[in-house]
Amino acid sequence: MKDELDQQTGDLFARSGSAERQARLKARREAAGYRQTTIWLHGDSERIGYARGLVAAPLQQIPQEVVDVTSYTLGWLRGDQDRPASVSCASCRAEREKPVRAGDYYRALDGQPLQVWYCSEECAERFQW
Repeated sequence: MKDELDQQTGDLFARSGSAERQARLKARREAAGYRQTTIWLHGDSERIGYARGLVAAPLQQIPQEVVDVTSYTLGWLRGDQDRPASVSCASCRAEREKPVRAGDYYRALDGQPLQVWYCSEECAERFQW
């Protein structure tokens, strides 16, 4: 609360010049197709990356229509994690019947397994270290 006799402190609730600049920047970014999270992401670039991640397209080959590389990369990572993947038993290599979400079983970028799956308890016992 501001003291009534205080002549040095301005109106704390007045809109400042920097706030107006930030509002104009936000309006320009939204008009250009960006959405604000912690960083600005371009929606179309993110969608292109997601679609290419779903089909396991190489991350390094960025299409010409991509406006923002960061948005594309984040979309690709999300798509790669959501991609259906086949998982095989760690012991007998039998394929799992139902495909799973790749992000649940494999680490992004290098494809290393995050967890081990066995088709039966016998295979799990056989594969014990």
